[in-house]
Order: sequence, then C-alpha cells, then structure tokens
Amino acid sequence: PEVLSRAARPIRIVPTAFAFFSLLHLARLAFQPIQHVFEISAYRPEGVTAAGLWLSPVFHTTPYHFLGNVLSLLFFGSLAERLLPRPITLAVLIFGLWASNPLTHNLLAPWLPQFDPAGYTRFLAEWDYGSSNGVYALVGAFAALTRSPRVVLIPFALNGLFLCFALNSWLSLHHLVGLLGGFWIARASRR
Repeated sequence: PEVLSRAARPIRIVPTAFAFFSLLHLARLAFQPIQHVFEISAYRPEGVTAAGLWLSPVFHTTPYHFLGNVLSLLFFGSLAERLLPRPITLAVLIFGLWASNPLTHNLLAPWLPQFDPAGYTRFLAEWDYGSSNGVYALVGAFAALTRSPRVVLIPFALNGLFLCFALNSWLSLHHLVGLLGGFWIARASRR
C-alpha cells in the first residue's frame, strides 16, 4: 500500500527538467546568442571552464541526441520520481548532471597517463554535452528500488562500457559514475 500510494503521486521534477531541456534546445536552434553559449559550454577535460561545468549537462548537440536523452529521462526519471522522495530524486538528478563529469575526470586523471598515454591525450581533447549522465543516475536510483537491481544495472553498465570503447572515449565512463552514484544515493536514502 505504501508503494502504491507513492506511485500515485504526481511527478514534478522530471516534467520540469524535460520542459527546461526542450525550451533550451529550441532556443539554441532559434537564437544565435544562445547558440554561442552552447558552443563555449562543452565539458572539456583539457580546460574545464565554469560554462563547461554548469551548462554542458543542459545543452544537447543534435535533435537525435536531445530526443534520446529526454525520452529516457521521461521514462526512467518518472519511475524513479514516483518511488523516491522528491528531495532524493532531485539529489540524484543533480549528482548525475553536475558531478559525474568532474568525478570521472578526477578518477581518470591520476592513473590514465601511466596506463594509456595515448588514451589520456584523447581524453583531454574530448568534450561532452547533455543530460545522459542525469538519466543514468536516475536509472541507478530506480535499480536501487527493485528486488533485483542487477537486471537494471547490468544492461546500462554494459551500454556505458560499449560507449567508452565504441567511441574510444574514456570520458564516457561518466555514464557508469552517474549510474552507480544514483544507485548509492537511492540505496543510502532507504536506510
């Protein structure tokens, strides 16, 4: 009964994020000043800027990138928000959007030059946009609420690894950081 009553409550965080990402994407396509902000706001390990840190998660590169992220956000974010208290849902989303890139960067920077020097050079030149890290964090949070979290975590972890190797991108490990961070935040909130 408690889960059913929580599942019946309206969701607010996910539709608000969806509307914000949608309006920002449309405004970027329509107005040159916003397009300019987009162009300077990628997260780049080579030279992290305030714009890259704060704005890269809310911009999307192409319409397909945008649609993939927001449709995943609507589906998995809505599930997580229905089952988690709103402050926890918000904490998970914020963690995924704004902490996963810096954490991934700081985890890789000390050892990647010794392990894969050429990969480290590529890593420094990479850039990232989009809310996929927030989506992965919400997926991780949803997994923490299921009886068998592995059923949810394993496919998304494999997808994150696939992106890393298919794109030859060490920064793509941020998907795994978001996934596990969302899982741990939701799991800790249940204790």
